[in-house]
Amino acid sequence: MRLLQAITFFCACLTKLLADSESETSLKIHRAMSQAQVSLINNKPSEAIRVLEAVSSIAQSTHGFNDLLQEAYQSQIDHLKRTNADALSIQQLERKLQAIKSPATLKVPEITPPPAPSLPSEPTPKKSTLTPDISQNFLVDAGRAFNQKDYETAERLYRQAHSQGISLSRIENEAWAYCKLNAIMHKLNEGAGGASLDSLALELDQAIELGGDRIAKLSENLKAEIQKRKSANFSGKPEDQLVWNTLEGENFRIRYTGSKSHAQEVLLVAEECRKFMYDRWSGAPLKSWSSPCEIQLYPSAKLYSQATGRPVSSSGHCQAIIKGGNVEARSISLHIEETTYLDTTLPREVTHLILAELFSDTPLPRWADIGIAALSEPTSEIARSLRAVSQMATKGNQLYTVDYLMKSKEIPTGEPLTVYYAESVSLVHYLVKLKGAKTFMAFLREAPRRGFDSALKNQYGFRDTKDLQDKWLKSITSGE
Repeated sequence: MRLLQAITFFCACLTKLLADSESETSLKIHRAMSQAQVSLINNKPSEAIRVLEAVSSIAQSTHGFNDLLQEAYQSQIDHLKRTNADALSIQQLERKLQAIKSPATLKVPEITPPPAPSLPSEPTPKKSTLTPDISQNFLVDAGRAFNQKDYETAERLYRQAHSQGISLSRIENEAWAYCKLNAIMHKLNEGAGGASLDSLALELDQAIELGGDRIAKLSENLKAEIQKRKSANFSGKPEDQLVWNTLEGENFRIRYTGSKSHAQEVLLVAEECRKFMYDRWSGAPLKSWSSPCEIQLYPSAKLYSQATGRPVSSSGHCQAIIKGGNVEARSISLHIEETTYLDTTLPREVTHLILAELFSDTPLPRWADIGIAALSEPTSEIARSLRAVSQMATKGNQLYTVDYLMKSKEIPTGEPLTVYYAESVSLVHYLVKLKGAKTFMAFLREAPRRGFDSALKNQYGFRDTKDLQDKWLKSITSGE
């Protein structure tokens, strides 16, 4: 054993002594990329830009570096636009972003955007001393981004508004559909082909359904280009040539590339999670879904980002299409480079879909949706949120009021989102611990009809949201 330790130590020293400048440079680049990833996850794009630009002169050929730098630039641009920063700062970042983007490989006829949506005039929710700055209503932010031709941000905000049950007007649906057309056009400009053309055709059909006749007319050139590439067997980029396989289950259909073992694990966990979560939160007799939930299992974060438009730092997401109070379609997108996709991401997204069905008639408040889904994650992840709230509660001025949290229809962006998320997890954890999951669900169903104060009194015995806040904060600070 001592001889082995001595040999190991000698090899380590020899490796260090023989390390050339190339290996040191590689280490420096990957350390910067790791720091940037953490900064982006923590909503600090300016910090990510700082560490990446410090090594940009030596890192241009490093796999994934340009994608990460583009994500950092775009995140900072979005942040500056939301905070109404000076136009010069935004323009400088946009020039940097454009400089590192690949040039377009296809000219698609320019599409005239539909009229900008009208901006809602609803007042911003009243803030308390415990409530940090929050973003304006999603539709106001989406309309502003659309008017500024920031269609990527507008699409994301319209999508978030829709997922929370916020009603969109005809012109807002039309604007959202145009944003989708813009994204499809960019993917075609980047050389999309092969298997991705089917996905683009589906996205185009969804945009037309959303936007109506005007969008259908604007879509004609894009539809023709997609069909032209299909007819010519246009292969596109290497990632578009992936061969997708399918694995069918009772309630899930897995689309995957490569090893079948990953797909089998995902199918098993998804089915078990669906059964467990229904039993925990509803207890209703299980019925198979009328149509299976499609789970797209991407082989890398980069491919996941390219196909979905989500940042490479995202671990996955889900989507439920609700019409007439019924869930008509469900989907989950994951990538296997996220090491916790089986025990964290997949259970969380399956839970989101179950909640979408249980509350398809009345959208679930965002804080409750976040908190319930988070309770499906490992205890270590839940404990992290509980510790964060405990630390903030001790300081006394960093939390949202319970009244605001329960009654608001929007979530904040930027740094306040971290507070909002952790507090949602902590509050749901507290209420579920008090009287169990079924009582909490009864409270959520009663609140829209009778109000949160009455529902709290009936289900838990609290006088009102202020009484809940006092007792919840006391339990946090006392470690109960």
